[in-house]
Amino acid sequence: MGDIRNYSCNCGYEERLYVGGGMNAINMRSILQMFPQEGEQLEAQKKIGQVGSYLMDHAVGTCKTCRRLYTVSRLSYEMQDGKVFCFIKPCPTCDSEVEVQEDIENLVCPKCGKVMSYLPAGRWD
Repeated sequence: MGDIRNYSCNCGYEERLYVGGGMNAINMRSILQMFPQEGEQLEAQKKIGQVGSYLMDHAVGTCKTCRRLYTVSRLSYEMQDGKVFCFIKPCPTCDSEVEVQEDIENLVCPKCGKVMSYLPAGRWD
C-alpha cells in the first residue's frame, strides 16, 4: 500500500506524489514491464536461489535539470550474500538522472531550497 502526499512550499511550488509500494511491488510481470533488463537479471538470480528479498516501489526523486520533484520507480533486491542492487528510472520529463530523497518527511523545495510541508491525501494500491 502506498501513500498519496500533497507537498507545498511557501514559494508556491506544489506537487502531488504517490509514494511507496502497491500490490505490484513483488509481481515479477510488473517488474519485467517496468525494468526489462534488470528484471531478467533478478528473475535469473531468483531461479537459482541467490535472491534474499526484492521490491519495486515508488520513491520521491529530484531532477536537478527540471528542478521538480517526481515519483520514480525503483527496483531493489538483496542477494543471499548481502550484496544489494538498486535501479531507479530516470526523470519522466527530460530523461536525466534523478536523485532519490529518502527523508520524505523533510523534503527540500527544488525551486527555493526550503523545507516543504505536506498533507496526506490518501492511499493507493
